[in-house]
Amino acid sequence: MLTDKLLDDWIRTSQNVLLVGPHGIGKTEQVLAAMKRNSIKYAYFSASTMDPFVDFVGVPRVVEDKNGRWLDFVKPKVFANDDIQIIVVDEFNRAPKKVRNALMEAIQFKSINGVPMPNLKMIWAMVNPHDEEDTYDVDRLDPAQEDRFQIKVVLPNGPSLKYFKDTYGVLGEIAHRWWGKIDEKLRKKSVVSPRRLEYAIQAYQAGLDIDYVLPKEVNIKDLKTELNKSGLMSRLPQLRKLDVNALRTEIQGNGNLRDLVMSEILEDRFPVALIESMTDEEIVNKCGVSSVRGFIVERIMTGDSRFTSLAAEISKSPPSKTADKGVADSIKAFASAIEKTKKEAQKKITAKARQEGVTSETLKRQLGALFQPTLGREELRELLKTNRKAISDDDVMRQLVVKATQIAINRELISEVARELKII
Repeated sequence: MLTDKLLDDWIRTSQNVLLVGPHGIGKTEQVLAAMKRNSIKYAYFSASTMDPFVDFVGVPRVVEDKNGRWLDFVKPKVFANDDIQIIVVDEFNRAPKKVRNALMEAIQFKSINGVPMPNLKMIWAMVNPHDEEDTYDVDRLDPAQEDRFQIKVVLPNGPSLKYFKDTYGVLGEIAHRWWGKIDEKLRKKSVVSPRRLEYAIQAYQAGLDIDYVLPKEVNIKDLKTELNKSGLMSRLPQLRKLDVNALRTEIQGNGNLRDLVMSEILEDRFPVALIESMTDEEIVNKCGVSSVRGFIVERIMTGDSRFTSLAAEISKSPPSKTADKGVADSIKAFASAIEKTKKEAQKKITAKARQEGVTSETLKRQLGALFQPTLGREELRELLKTNRKAISDDDVMRQLVVKATQIAINRELISEVARELKII
């Protein structure tokens, strides 16, 4: 394990250090933190973009005096004062060979291209490992290059608990624990590197869906569940004090908070009116929960077209023998509520029609299908289209259609289709 004490000791004793490890495990962050902690003057380079002259030796210029003209070099700004004590080179084995050769000179002779660096004490380098599968686009370091470093550490793959805990608190601990449960083969392949795990926490904190951060091969759902429980639970007491409208506004745009609140609704810890904010798919999936079932039945009885249609869709299929008991109970409850509202609607139509001279027998015989709450647009259109002439010629039937547009459960749809066919 690479500890702060080890790093501090190597700095104190001026050791050249080579750290070898997979991407995203925090090599660079830990090294730079050690430099700052020890208040040492360092120069950091990303080796893959380095040029030996521009970054080390300097840019040539013509110098002229009484003795003649010659080329001299303008040092890079970072080395202008000759006060650099450590050169830190990231991705050392992605550097051009000339850069690596220049660093070999710096390690052994504390000079670049023969120009002394009086305060330089050591070189630290970080690399991704070279393997037979060519996992990384890196060069293999030759033995002479590796041998210039007194300290060589091969780091294991995996997030640092200390770093994640110090940086992200409880969320970091949860993420670290979840990473440890990933299948060992996937961990070895660095499917979720510590850096990617950190991206996931940052995305979660921003209210974003971490499904788009982590690969599908791992169990993202478990991580989301644990993060929701610990990361947002502290907000629940305050959220419970809000009215429904304010609560809707609060959870809008924050998918993680919304998921948590919706789960709390199912446990009867939040107003069931928020079920309206659930998607149709969520409602269908949770229809077996008692709070959802009761809410849907209540909406069916008030003539809510959205929930009546959802309930009708759910009720079309009888429960299987393996179905959850809650789902079976919901199917029965929805079917019963739909039938009850149908009968209530027919009673209202009958009562109204009698007041205007339309008999019960006429209602049953003519256009009774209008009052079926599950009647679809196309079925309704065909029914009215087929009887359009009769409706136009018969005041009783026309009155029946008008009444249906006023008090039937699917009155809005009936009114829309009737106007479209120019019946009313």
